[in-house]
Amino acid sequence: YYKLSADIILNDVSKEDWKDKAPKEWIYGASANQTGFCGKLDGDGHVVKGIYISDSMATFGGLFCTVQASAEIRNLGVVESEINATEWAGALVGLQIPWTTGNGIIVENCFSDETVIIESSVYAGGLFGGVMLGSGATSLKCHFTNCYSGAQIDAPKLNVCGSIVGETRFMDENDEFVLENCFGMHPGFYLVGNNPSAPTYINCYTLGVAQEGIT
Repeated sequence: YYKLSADIILNDVSKEDWKDKAPKEWIYGASANQTGFCGKLDGDGHVVKGIYISDSMATFGGLFCTVQASAEIRNLGVVESEINATEWAGALVGLQIPWTTGNGIIVENCFSDETVIIESSVYAGGLFGGVMLGSGATSLKCHFTNCYSGAQIDAPKLNVCGSIVGETRFMDENDEFVLENCFGMHPGFYLVGNNPSAPTYINCYTLGVAQEGIT
């Protein structure tokens, strides 16, 4: 269990051209064969600033490049960051490792704002690049509550991008994927990409592509 007592500033973002001043690269994932974050993080209302990932080897990019299916992230924002990945990119998480099992992913009171740039060659989401069920896991629980994203998302395949979550796949009626009180500000995307009908939506809103169950 981790709880922040202050903002985390990974690079000095006080000047507009901070990305041109050789900023420090944040960690990234080049392989899914890694542990992934499996703990609990309470941001306590703080933000992470200055995440910068530009390496061409970054398959997964985010504050956490990967997480297991038991990770919990609460009360945290990502601002003034740029995240690039070759496959999965999101402000909080690149990819939930698909073959792990656990009590379920919980993301609550989290956001990324319009100062965040997320770029990917394939999958991109304002908070998570991807959530999926893989071999070895019998079911998946994933809850996003009171979250929003205004991140700028740039990826060539718009159908596998989402304001909150990018790629979703391999889910069925046995899985529990819920978005509650979530808001997507990107005008061009669903809240959840690739398979926008997979989640259950409760009181969600979007400025992007209209879909059933979302205002």
